[in-house]
Amino acid sequence: MQITIVYNNITKKGFKKGWGFSCVIKHPEGLMLFDTGCDGPGLIYNLKKLDVPINKIKTIFLTHDHWDHTGGLFNVLEKNSNLKVILPYSFSEKFKQEIESRVEIIEVKKKKKLFDNIYSTGEFKKNHCEQALILNTQQGYVLVTGCSHPGLESFLKISIQINKPHALIGGLHNFSNMKLLSQFQKIGACHCTKEMSKIKKLFAPKHLPVRVGDKFDFNLYGAK
Repeated sequence: MQITIVYNNITKKGFKKGWGFSCVIKHPEGLMLFDTGCDGPGLIYNLKKLDVPINKIKTIFLTHDHWDHTGGLFNVLEKNSNLKVILPYSFSEKFKQEIESRVEIIEVKKKKKLFDNIYSTGEFKKNHCEQALILNTQQGYVLVTGCSHPGLESFLKISIQINKPHALIGGLHNFSNMKLLSQFQKIGACHCTKEMSKIKKLFAPKHLPVRVGDKFDFNLYGAK
């Protein structure tokens, strides 16, 4: 399984940057686009430059309905209408209907198995409704987050039911409980993380650069 960063506010040379987050997860059952950044044209540019076949994306996983995570959604749907969008049940009916007029949607309330060894945490509504993605790997779980508005702790309580902690990639917003991060072997805090500098300093050996163009490989549990 491979995670490729396709949208963020920091990039490797030659990519478009902007406020927001998106990555592509390549797994045995296809390609998943995790969030869509804020800028559709920028997202499409980065996907093409990284040779990600947009027409082969099977699912889009939306963590929450803020513009910096859904901004590129309809640009992708214009190029691929043969996919499913996985989103929190608490998204507005208007937004869900707009998406559903183009593609099938899958609404998530509680922890849900999406594919073998790939799960949604389910939606949490503290501060703002949001879900995160759990990838069950041979080293432990990899948690991929959008902004962690409900608090990282909420996602961790669900993730530990799957496996031991291994890696964390994504936005952490106002998270400040550094002790919780010590359980991870790899930490790729990015996007909206308020304590980014502190995290990089405290966990330098574990820190992952999360720039557009960066790729991270993990072995899903049970994979050969």
